[in-house]
Amino acid sequence: MAFLTWITLSLVITMKTMIAGIEDRQSVKNSKLIISGTTAILKPEMNLKSAAFITGNQITAIEMPGEILTDFALFQNYPNPFNPMTTIVYSIAVESVVKLQIYDLLGREVKTLVNQRMPSGKHIVNFNAKELKSGIYFYKIKAGDFEQMKRMILIK
Repeated sequence: MAFLTWITLSLVITMKTMIAGIEDRQSVKNSKLIISGTTAILKPEMNLKSAAFITGNQITAIEMPGEILTDFALFQNYPNPFNPMTTIVYSIAVESVVKLQIYDLLGREVKTLVNQRMPSGKHIVNFNAKELKSGIYFYKIKAGDFEQMKRMILIK
């Protein structure tokens, strides 16, 4: 599971135990703290003032119930340069009609990879450019008011 948003924990270490005080209680509702192999679940119906301090030997992980996205993003494809397969990752904060297109150096559209309504979250698209010639290409995303373009290089 990839984390796009982190929460801050303030830690106080005592002689016998470690106490994790959670600063932002709202963002960890329905989350799990894994403490030395023991899982503590914070439920929304719990009294978070009393449940906010969990004791244990060592916090080993925090499992969030899902990715919390606050922005739209288009990431650099990988690998780049590529031959002929590459991966394009984008994230959208709210459900949107997404259009992801490939353009050549002259600005001509050569391929549409996505043209549909997509749920919010992180999305991965694999692009096979076996029918294209070596060169510089651009990929552009449009989702709602968000538009962004990046460059990629195909080497055969």
